[in-house]
Formats: sequence, structure tokens, C-alpha cells
Amino acid sequence: MREIEFRAWDKKEQKMYYDGFYITPAGAVIWRNDALPEPEDYILEQYTGLKDKNGIKIFEGDIVSYCYKLVSFDSFDNDTPYKLPVIWDEDYMCFGIKASEDVFFDLLFLSKDDELEIQGHIHEDKK
Repeated sequence: MREIEFRAWDKKEQKMYYDGFYITPAGAVIWRNDALPEPEDYILEQYTGLKDKNGIKIFEGDIVSYCYKLVSFDSFDNDTPYKLPVIWDEDYMCFGIKASEDVFFDLLFLSKDDELEIQGHIHEDKK
């Protein structure tokens, strides 16, 4: 059975929550203390169903590094690991990473090589 899991980024507290909340059928988030935050105060990110090479669950919004070795593109250095965010792509209807406007890599396809590694997430301070 497929594991459905979410995490929530609290924009005000600048903190990621993996538990302590639940999602109503309408999609609203309710914290366990019965607080009902405004939808603009949090971001929900879904678990992709995949793990990185260290066994860590990959969620949308995670930054993953990957060294693409299967196909040579003129604009890509195949020996350099790319650090790109995991996104849900509506056109392809799957999780993946977008290397450029025209190049999208399906996360399931990339995960077969055991090269994916989480480097952080999109909400971390970029200093």
C-alpha cells in the first residue's frame, strides 16, 4: 500500500512539522492544539514515496543532489551533481526535478540509481 504522508512548513515560526497536525477532507490544516492557522501561514508538502541513498524520506520541496549519468546533454556537465528542488509537475503528473525550462527528470526514474541525496529544503535560509 502506498504511504500518504505530509509535512507542514509554518511560515510564521519558520519551522517544519512532520506531526502534530492533521488535514481535514477539505484540505485545511488543524494543529493538535486545535489551532486553525490561515492557509497562507503554512505550506503542505507531500512525501514522494521514495527515499534518498541514505534512507531518508524525500518530500516535495526537498533539495536533492543528483549526478545525471545516463544521457549526455550539451548544456549539462554529467560529472557535476545538480542540487535542485523536488516538485510536483502537473504536465507529467509526477514528482521530479526540473533541470531547465525544457528538461524535467522523473524522480522515480532518478531514484533507481541510488544517487539522490537530500541536501536541505527550499525553506532553509539561503545565506
